[in-house]
Amino acid sequence: RRRDLQGELLRCISGAADFGCLKGTKGVENMNVSWNPIEEMDDMNGEHTCFVREYMDENGKSCFCWLTLNSHGGWNVETGEKGYPRSIKVVSECTTLKKAKRYAEMNVLC
Repeated sequence: RRRDLQGELLRCISGAADFGCLKGTKGVENMNVSWNPIEEMDDMNGEHTCFVREYMDENGKSCFCWLTLNSHGGWNVETGEKGYPRSIKVVSECTTLKKAKRYAEMNVLC
């Protein structure tokens, strides 16, 4: 039975990975989501301080999710509709980039 569940999960993940989303598998982190650094936002040492990922929201609108280093040394998870900069809002503040990625992948991208 366990082998059947693992196989089903792998099929679900591999099918959903093409879309960068694990629909229907809340709580499972998608390791295939790629975050694109915004190099214009790099700090003086060349370290990335902002990453972006495009996704479709539940209404089928094209949106962006950003992971941005904030002034407290944490990472903001921000969302906004493509073409509408005033729609950008912080949906979570995380202590590390890894936690911000996980939050976005589990709560925003799916």
